[in-house]
Amino acid sequence: MPYSRPSPTTALNGASGTVASRPSPTTALNGASGTVASRPSPTTALNGASGTVASRPSPTTALNGASGTVASRPSPTTALNGASGTVASRPSPTTALNGASGTVASRPSPTTALNGASGTVASRPSPTTALNGASGTVASRPSPTTALDGASGTVASRPSPTTALDGASGTVASRPSPTTALDGASGTVASRPSPTTALDGASGTVASRPSPTTALDGASRPLRPLRILIAGDTYPPDVNGAGYFTHRLAEGLAERGHRVHVVCPSEEGEPYVRRNGRVMEHRLRSARMPLQDGMRAAVPLGTGGHIARLVRRLDPDVVHAQSHFTLSRSAIRAGRAAGIPVVLTNHFMPDNLYAHARIPEAMRAMVGDLAWRDMVRVAGEADHLTTPTPRAAALLREKGFAGEVESISCGIDLERFHPRSDRSAARGRFGLPDRDTIVFVGRLDEDKRIDDTIRALALISREHDAQLALAGLGRDEEELRALAAELGVADRVFFLGFVPDAELPLFYAAGDVFAIAAVAELQSIATLEAMATGLPVVVADAMALPHLVEEGRNGFLFPPGDPVRMADRLLTVLSAGRARSALGETARELALRHDHHRSLERFEEVYRGLRPSALPPTRPERIAVA
Repeated sequence: MPYSRPSPTTALNGASGTVASRPSPTTALNGASGTVASRPSPTTALNGASGTVASRPSPTTALNGASGTVASRPSPTTALNGASGTVASRPSPTTALNGASGTVASRPSPTTALNGASGTVASRPSPTTALNGASGTVASRPSPTTALDGASGTVASRPSPTTALDGASGTVASRPSPTTALDGASGTVASRPSPTTALDGASGTVASRPSPTTALDGASRPLRPLRILIAGDTYPPDVNGAGYFTHRLAEGLAERGHRVHVVCPSEEGEPYVRRNGRVMEHRLRSARMPLQDGMRAAVPLGTGGHIARLVRRLDPDVVHAQSHFTLSRSAIRAGRAAGIPVVLTNHFMPDNLYAHARIPEAMRAMVGDLAWRDMVRVAGEADHLTTPTPRAAALLREKGFAGEVESISCGIDLERFHPRSDRSAARGRFGLPDRDTIVFVGRLDEDKRIDDTIRALALISREHDAQLALAGLGRDEEELRALAAELGVADRVFFLGFVPDAELPLFYAAGDVFAIAAVAELQSIATLEAMATGLPVVVADAMALPHLVEEGRNGFLFPPGDPVRMADRLLTVLSAGRARSALGETARELALRHDHHRSLERFEEVYRGLRPSALPPTRPERIAVA
């Protein structure tokens, strides 16, 4: 567990990893027991062996480091031999004691220093120079922000307190902020993303937490579970990426031992509270969304007050909102008002809004601009903003968000989604003919551009026996069926409707390649799941999708809105023979970067790092909800 050193007056006990309070510079820490020994004034000193304080009645006495006893220094011109504890005569302030022999070496002035090896004096022209302990030569230290390399005696520049010296090479490693740390072995900087992470002094790596509730401090120490309130304007049974991610985040955090509450719209209309597995769901009164079959939104009237009361009762450690819409916006403001840290994850793209609200083409630019301004304004109220990909983070900055944005992958369950060998059996499970199959998972709505995929299939089928299987629902289904009939491939396009989450891994296994033509994907969980299953992918070269593809290694890109090029790329994969397996193997390897356990761990670090001093060791739950 990383321990905070709030100021220079605290110190770490090397044995237990706990922090010992040093109320002032006149106290010191016993390195053996970790207790604090009082140094009432600069004329007392601590015995490093026993931790007791030896009285130095005046500047003319000194402490023997071996026995802890005080040796009398009758005047400033005497000094203590560190080996025998005896006093060697220092005829004047310009002489010094050789620590090896106990003899006195002449120090002509206060700006000279003694070489500990030979006892000779090296000239120190000013307090900004320092002595190399190996050779006795003097290295210039132009200012307090420079430091001496103990090996070579050369000076390494420390431009500011946020830089540090590598004890091995003498080079300076940049410490951009107090949340980075220097590896004493290599001089490299190990990233400490937040005050709740720690650097392993041996390897220089950031201390790996063996489990969500332990941290590295030399011994495993439990961290108390967090109480987390997740707010989402969409949640299962809604079928969309944001709702799917929110559900998996809640379940994953609960499985890691945290107390997780979710506030979201009721799928029934009437409000209710229930425990769903490990997660407590607070469903708010909802109404059907115009033009959206099966989608409901929280009724604005009363939502703010209800969430504010919920926040006061639950007293969560963090509020994590999943959008900037009505319900999530109320949660953000309630959290801020209660002094609770707020995290916001952005899943929003105006293209999704256009499709849902049927915005006319001529008005989309204006509506999109207004929507982004609203998003950026609400995002400014959060303490920490995340997006699923670096591209999505860059987009927010392009739209005017001036704060920090962190990209944290939505993550996928690599244990559930993995390569399977019996593709024919999987096809049989879904009633698909046993031939090469292109698969897609997602909403059958305008923003997914499934019409491009159907047009590409029509071109492919002229020279290759292939079919398209679609898992999902949407209001464009009838239009897509009509298009398939018009193009003569109605018998090759299979609309499977809603496929339960438990059966999705088997559905991917029925395919030979995954294809998506959408241009508004902030990550595309479906593409990642397909890759984890070992499928090559053919995706539009738009938004975050290109970040998932290494051209020719795990799949291919095609220009958005170009079904001819899409068909060509799909044919390349379907005709690849054995090379198709290699594409799938690489896809799986790339998907391993998006393990959802890693994403969950990072969110935990974010939660704890927002206000670590406000998280006491224990804090009882103050609400019981049936």
